[in-house]
Amino acid sequence: MAGPTPVSALIHAATMVTAGIYMIARTHVLWEIATSASVTAAWIGALTALFAASIALVQTDLKKILAYSTVSQLGYMMLGVGVGAYGASIFHLVTHAFFKALLFLAAGSVMHGLHGELDIRKMGGLKDKMPSTFRTFVIGSAALAGIPLMSGFFSKDAILTGALEANPALYVIGLFTALLTAFYSFRAVFIPFFGKPRDKHLYDHAHESPALMTTPLWILAALALIGGLLNLPFVASLEHWLEPALGHHEEPFLTYELLALTLSAIIAVVGYLLAYERYFKNSPRARQLTEPFKAFQSVAEHKWYVDEFYNKFIVNPIRRSSEVLASFIDRTVIDGFVNWIPQVSQTLGDSVRYLQNGAVPTYALSILVGVTVIVAYFVFAA
Repeated sequence: MAGPTPVSALIHAATMVTAGIYMIARTHVLWEIATSASVTAAWIGALTALFAASIALVQTDLKKILAYSTVSQLGYMMLGVGVGAYGASIFHLVTHAFFKALLFLAAGSVMHGLHGELDIRKMGGLKDKMPSTFRTFVIGSAALAGIPLMSGFFSKDAILTGALEANPALYVIGLFTALLTAFYSFRAVFIPFFGKPRDKHLYDHAHESPALMTTPLWILAALALIGGLLNLPFVASLEHWLEPALGHHEEPFLTYELLALTLSAIIAVVGYLLAYERYFKNSPRARQLTEPFKAFQSVAEHKWYVDEFYNKFIVNPIRRSSEVLASFIDRTVIDGFVNWIPQVSQTLGDSVRYLQNGAVPTYALSILVGVTVIVAYFVFAA
């Protein structure tokens, strides 16, 4: 996230962070045998999706919103492989690569147009200044939110359908997370691109990125729009193509699929409407609806104090114990042993160096003594 934007788009969208999902999908035979491990993975995935989505809700850095969104979407993929929906997880991995790479590159375009600024609190009204970036960002956000007919809608719904069949509790967590996803996705649209400019100087100097930067955005936007066709019945079947690697899995019951499809569509639209009311219209009703969540805002802004927990209970104790070990083991034991070797060598050297005094009689005497010892050895040995 903190690296160059193309690197963020590559790593946070399509590669590296999704390697674990791919690994579990390819080793699905082992996970199907270890059912308790699969259930654990499913719960970790669902809670990770919810946890990261709650943090993304309050981020003010545009790329950080997308970074925590990536963590949340990886949670969805982990939920999918945990409940045995391996094809659905890989499907979501592919569509996520389309719309998340688009969003990161669009964020980079905003950053370029605003001379490095990423704080959405300083933005506003950018849709008129950066029309291509705005339109592509909206497409990416809609796909991330799971708006019906977008690629993210079909892939996320496939995972939620698998969760509904496996465990309704996991499905409820995933569905609520989908609501949060739609809300923060369009929060990232309405605050920077709509409303009045919050920083007049920044707005006046804002400009659209060159075609070299916007052309890839439109290519990825097209993929984010039509990517759902990769796994639609009677069009294409990504899961069927993946059967040699992932094995054959039964199709979900039509009732579950229709129910999950309908609820996913409703939830995505509700999330969009909530963000619209809160950040576009800024209506009192929307403020009242979000008021109960104010208590969690500080917690979410501090990332649920995970960093503080790690520092207090893991990092600092290890650092203190390391300091103790460094002062005793390193300085006393290791340094003492290392220093002892040259001290012994120096002492032995001081003892024998007197034999090398340059006096010929002394050397002759040494030869005589040596010959005498050797002759005495052979005489007595015989």
